[in-house]
Amino acid sequence: MSETSNLFDYIVWRGDLTLDKAPFTAVDGLILSAFSYVHMDSLIKSDRDFTVTVKDVANRFLRLPVGVRPRVRSKLDSTLLQLLRDSKRFGDMRIGFCRDVFDPDKETQFAAVTILLDESEALVAFRGTDATLVGWKEDFNMSFQEVVPAQLAAVDYLEYVASQLDCRLRVAGHSKGGNLAVFAASQCKNSVQDRIIAVYNNDGPGFCEKILGSEGYIRMLDKVNAFVPQDSVIGMLLDHGKAYTVVRSMQVGLSQHDPYTWTVKGPDFERLEEVTRGSRMTERVVEDWLESLTNEERGKFVDAVYELVTSGGASFTTDIGKLKNVLAAVKTYKGADESTKRMVTSALKRLIRSAVNAFRKEGGQEKQPAAQGKRSVQPVNGRS
Repeated sequence: MSETSNLFDYIVWRGDLTLDKAPFTAVDGLILSAFSYVHMDSLIKSDRDFTVTVKDVANRFLRLPVGVRPRVRSKLDSTLLQLLRDSKRFGDMRIGFCRDVFDPDKETQFAAVTILLDESEALVAFRGTDATLVGWKEDFNMSFQEVVPAQLAAVDYLEYVASQLDCRLRVAGHSKGGNLAVFAASQCKNSVQDRIIAVYNNDGPGFCEKILGSEGYIRMLDKVNAFVPQDSVIGMLLDHGKAYTVVRSMQVGLSQHDPYTWTVKGPDFERLEEVTRGSRMTERVVEDWLESLTNEERGKFVDAVYELVTSGGASFTTDIGKLKNVLAAVKTYKGADESTKRMVTSALKRLIRSAVNAFRKEGGQEKQPAAQGKRSVQPVNGRS
């Protein structure tokens, strides 16, 4: 591979080596996490018998005209499917137990798929947040709710898979999917935890103190592998309770959240010593801001913002900037009661204050560890 390689280069380079010749890596975990973003419910049934392969799903998807293909996270997902289809390493992996739940009334967006790596191991991959506003609303609910519906669904799903398969398990996900992977693995039955080899959390947000202090979470910590890009924002939200590995991305800012921008070196990610100053500042801003709000205030603020952005009928994040939805949001805000306006204004002022304080604390400081007590950077030669 070249000095600067991505997931696609890895598939091409590693694609002719099956798992018995080149063992599973964290990069494989991210690739299959990206695969889980494809909406497969229209391509296959749940398939309890695991007769459908990755190659089958890719072919069914790619044969469809572009305009009628199932939703994906990124336009590059079609490139991923092409490469997986032609790969000896991934193409013949069998998949099953596809589950996709979308319930606006319960503010739930959940999806998962199980992939048989070989006869002795399976990977449970949880999908991250898609482009639906319901999915993002559930993410924000994590800031004031101890548990959200998708997390409970993840535990149920993992325990179901464990009851149906008699093999060792790996659990993975990207973004919210990474959070669900860790939550499910840490809150499932001890008998299921004992069968889990490793958990891969790729730039997923953390958890509240109650979850971090739970017996199951502490029991699983040594099996959790957390990865964030150097400018991480999503992965720095809330706390993880353990070290993370910093991966170099070819992009900057929020664009680094895209797994296709992460760089690979040989069979592993290209690792860095620490996150950037901007990432540390973002962590400080969000942490300080959330601490300035009660759980009730957080909930009211999130609900108010969600009502504004959906007042014009927007369902996807791409709809928010449309003129009719902007005008509807403005009209809804003007018509809101005074207490709601005061609450939103107060929360935004506190956010600005937190940003100013973080800038002052960070200003003039030289390089420092990415975490102070709550988090620490995993060494470059750390376990993956």
